[in-house]
Amino acid sequence: MTLDTIKDFLDISVNPRKVAERERLWADFQSGAWFDKADMLTSDSNIRQVLYGAPYFSWLNYHSDLWRLLPKKPAGDRLGFRLLTEGGATSSTATTGTYAQGMFQTDTITSTVKATFITVYYNMKWMDVSLGISERTLFESERDDAVDVWNANRQNAMEQHITQIDLHLARNVNATSRATVIIDTIDRHISGSAEATFLPSGSGNSYSGATAVNIYPWGRNLARVSASGAGYGNHAYDAVVDDNAGVLRSFDLDLLDGVIRQVRLNGANMANFVILTGADTADLLSKKIESKQRITDVARVTVGVNGVTRTSDVGVAGGFDVLTYKGIPILESKSIYRNRASEGLANPANGYSRIYGINLDDAYISVGLPTVYFETDRSHWLLLDRLRKKALFVTAAELVFRRWNTSFKIRDITA
Repeated sequence: MTLDTIKDFLDISVNPRKVAERERLWADFQSGAWFDKADMLTSDSNIRQVLYGAPYFSWLNYHSDLWRLLPKKPAGDRLGFRLLTEGGATSSTATTGTYAQGMFQTDTITSTVKATFITVYYNMKWMDVSLGISERTLFESERDDAVDVWNANRQNAMEQHITQIDLHLARNVNATSRATVIIDTIDRHISGSAEATFLPSGSGNSYSGATAVNIYPWGRNLARVSASGAGYGNHAYDAVVDDNAGVLRSFDLDLLDGVIRQVRLNGANMANFVILTGADTADLLSKKIESKQRITDVARVTVGVNGVTRTSDVGVAGGFDVLTYKGIPILESKSIYRNRASEGLANPANGYSRIYGINLDDAYISVGLPTVYFETDRSHWLLLDRLRKKALFVTAAELVFRRWNTSFKIRDITA
């Protein structure tokens, strides 16, 4: 008999309807069952070893960084939106007479301006993790000093569900295996026509290297492969990508300066901008930055369910300190570090983790179904056709970018 709370103890002590339970409780106390727990005979001398409980600890790192970093928005009743792509002045057209400008007295009114829109839509991805344990194992786990196997496995499955989504978000742009049913990758969104010119197709990839850079290939399929990829990428849907065509080169802060300058010119909101990379490149950045100044600037941020928030010391101080570069927080991701497996030109061997700069105003996770949990009980044995208990975690979501040229990536780097 187990009493989980003080309320249970008081109830069995004074409730007149629980006389039998009270007598059994007293008998357990007199027999020493409360204290002795299970006996275990060890070695040839049959030494009696009394066990007091069976605590367990996990060696696994369940920390989620990518899922927590990106803002979340409900999917709503439409999995699509429109983007205004043309119809405003730029540095090259502001003085050509096409857009508003100063007028002489006899001038005619300038030509009308019309906006151009494109439609974008995406597919919701349904991701799950399940667990199942036999009735015999559950029965035995409730006796002696056995681990509470159901709750231990359920907790592990819940934590693994989010860390698996992190790994999906960190996959290489060219890794398209099962990409129709798992959340899209940051690397695919922050890619461009330049990468399309050299990405190969390889083992486990269900699409050729060139088409792997297309955005929402299982929805709207915004193609990037029709442009030359000159400079940082000259396609309308290109992100700012600094690459070396799959050949490693030494990292220098000039590379970082160049992409930051470009996303600023493209309209990125640097107040809601983060740099994201693996632990190896974060250490490399720290060494490069510290060599330029005596004291490294830090910023205090919090990372919650819905993204990154900068904090101040007004009121109660909170958050944690992170390294910054030009005022931009630099965050580490274990998933980005782990996704460095060699894949030829797509992901050169022995390269450092890529550096991503994400404008969080233009990126979010569209949530179609927040994580839900279901489990069976003994009344479902007939349906399962097994003496078994099963459970399931399910999340429906997709990574969405509304603009791509306000985020950047630096790849093909080493120390």
